[in-house]
Amino acid sequence: FMDESINDLKEPFFLYVNPTVPHESGDVEEALTTGDCRDTVEGPLANPPEIWYSSIDGYTDDCREYRQTILDRFECNARDCDKEYGTIWIDDAIGWILNALSDMGELDNTFFL
Repeated sequence: FMDESINDLKEPFFLYVNPTVPHESGDVEEALTTGDCRDTVEGPLANPPEIWYSSIDGYTDDCREYRQTILDRFECNARDCDKEYGTIWIDDAIGWILNALSDMGELDNTFFL
């Protein structure tokens, strides 16, 4: 979407991001460990999604590999660590958007709220 808006249309755009990662719903760790990266609200994708912008050093576009990095970056010593896992996941998503805008030369032309 951003690539098309910036490179093809050359017009300002509005991007509203509503993360689907639950904050404290009790299923973030389950989603990270057992969820299929191809699952969407409209049904499964034919192939795993491509993740273009990563803030994780050495990360490839393997969704399961990425999800494991979330678990690895927080040592859970409690029964429920969903809030912490969800925070890492959302922070990464925001980082990918900022990296994409920077790579497209639009970060300095962006209002981020």
